[in-house]
Amino acid sequence: MCRLLKQICYPLTVMLVFSSLLLVRPGIGFGAERWLGKGDAAIVVAGKIRPYLEARDGALMVLKDQGEVSADSFILTDYSESGRSSLLSDILNHHYRFIIAIGPEAGRFLAEIPPELELPPVVFSMMLNPEKIIGPGGCGVFFNIPPAVQVDRINRALPSVKRIGLLYDPSLNNDFMAEAQAAVADQDFRLVPLTVSSKKDLPRILGSNWDNIDGLWLIPDRTVISESIVGYLIKEAFLHGVPTIGYNRFFADSGALLSFFFDYGELGEQAAALALHGNQGEVCGWQTPRFHQQLNREVGVKLGLTLADPSGNEGGMP
Repeated sequence: MCRLLKQICYPLTVMLVFSSLLLVRPGIGFGAERWLGKGDAAIVVAGKIRPYLEARDGALMVLKDQGEVSADSFILTDYSESGRSSLLSDILNHHYRFIIAIGPEAGRFLAEIPPELELPPVVFSMMLNPEKIIGPGGCGVFFNIPPAVQVDRINRALPSVKRIGLLYDPSLNNDFMAEAQAAVADQDFRLVPLTVSSKKDLPRILGSNWDNIDGLWLIPDRTVISESIVGYLIKEAFLHGVPTIGYNRFFADSGALLSFFFDYGELGEQAAALALHGNQGEVCGWQTPRFHQQLNREVGVKLGLTLADPSGNEGGMP
């Protein structure tokens, strides 16, 4: 699961790159009168895993090159539960201009600090569904690509795919399905819900729906997804003439036709840029993460599909 959600794999085919910086939630001000003075920034990283460290390095580069801001980096897993009080003291006593939190554990650690301690403004990043961790409000970079954005990109990249089965556990991803269904209303294809409550349901659900779908869309869902199951799903779909749509480079490497994925360094760069803008008095809100998509044309040819022209604006090119 870690590899599917976080780890970088390397692409097999031509990469179609695009980015979205859409503000999707009202923001808050940093309070320019308080934070425009000289000082450093702090970066709190959830742990020593490659995606988080790449995001940190991207943030450090932007802070140095664009903001001339030096930053102290703290790895949360370097501190025991009892030792995190000393980490908090270090952060508060240094009077940082702002903090960048990378990863859900880092976000939770900072969000749970009582407001009376007057923590510097925090920019959050690399957290799925941040409202469940920090509550409403705040500012940062989402770690999830909005369903409506994915729906639009799928429709543009795969014009001949008109019935897409979305495989998911309703107890985990009902909201995602609802948002995707709403987005499909403006597109010329439809979604076919493929609901499961256990991995044991997969052969039965898929077996009864191969004739009803032209594409299989896989999203982060711990009931459905594991590394071995992804390989099985992509192979079974291919044998039934159905292309697969996935959400990171592992899917592309495993034979998915279309994959969305992140460059984690870019996510760190985006969070740092947002922090610098907030530090200059601009409103700090939530942004859609920069992301890339990869279209495996070799798979498309084998399946006899019509794909978007890479020289045009289809498939997510700006």
